[in-house]
Formats: sequence, structure tokens, C-alpha cells
Amino acid sequence: MLLFPAPNIKALMTARSAHGINSQLPTFEAYVRDVLHICPSLPEIDLPVNIPTNAHFVGPIILPEHPLSQSNPKLLAWLQRGPTVLVNLGTHQEGNADQARGQAMGLRILLNARPDVQILWKFRAAKNSRASEEIEAFLGAEIGEDKVRVVNWLESDPLAILQSGCIDIAVHHGGANSWFEATW
Repeated sequence: MLLFPAPNIKALMTARSAHGINSQLPTFEAYVRDVLHICPSLPEIDLPVNIPTNAHFVGPIILPEHPLSQSNPKLLAWLQRGPTVLVNLGTHQEGNADQARGQAMGLRILLNARPDVQILWKFRAAKNSRASEEIEAFLGAEIGEDKVRVVNWLESDPLAILQSGCIDIAVHHGGANSWFEATW
């Protein structure tokens, strides 16, 4: 049995053991020969590997989304104003002042080179950080002109935003969901 220091994992393992389940968490058993495996990818877009007969590549497992025209027409109208960059670095990302400064500087370079671009940036600042001040220092004018929108959370699902046809560039953290949403 593996030892897990995280309290939530310890509690889960204790509960599993109390119910007679003493095996390792399935998360840590990546492949089991006699179990059906559903893979959210396709062989054509994955690395060339031998695929076992019990592994089925089904493509992205994503929920259908209501189009922005129904779910968020105000955002759709804003997106339609011009070329738009969506920056979404993940659900759990909280940025500190240094991260905010680095990202804002990069977006500033983009805006200097392409003044026709607008940016929708999901950035949640870490508590007690000076991230907002850093963003304001580099992008304050564009935020004031509603050319750059910085939000803690995207009101609409990223997939619906991407499916609007108004996103020219999607910047993401490389997680599987983000990758599939941006490429599918």
C-alpha cells in the first residue's frame, strides 16, 4: 500500500479500507490489462504507440454548450468587435504579483504590436498579492477602454467562448481539457 501524506487522501484511504477496499487508488493504476479503458484522445492526434485492444480512443469527452448567442449575448457582442485573444490558465490557477507582471508584460507587447487585438483574460489574483496593481500598471488604459477584460472567472464556459468563432488565439496552461477545447 502507498502512503499519502495529504489529509484528504488519508481520509479517502481510511474510508475505502473501512469498506474492505484495500487496493491502491485507481488513479495510480494507469493500466489494467483486463479492464476497458476509454481514452479522451484519438490515435491520429496522439503519439504513435501500440494501442492495447482494451483501450478505446473516443476523442474529447466534453459537454455540449449553449451558444453565446443564447447564454451570453453581451459577451458575444464584445467578442465580435475584433480579433480576440482568450487567456485561460486553468481552473485552479491563482497568480501572484510576479506572475501578473510577467503575463501583463507579454500582453502589453502583443498590444503594442497588434493594436487591433482585444484580450479576454481569466486571472484570479492570489490573496494578499499586488497582482491587480501590476496588471493595472501595464494594461490600465486598455482595461479602461474595455479593450482588455480581466476577470476572476469566465461567466461562460471556455468551450462556448471558443465555439463562438471569435477567438483568434487561445492561450492556456496545457491541461487536457484546455487543449481539447482549443483544438477540437
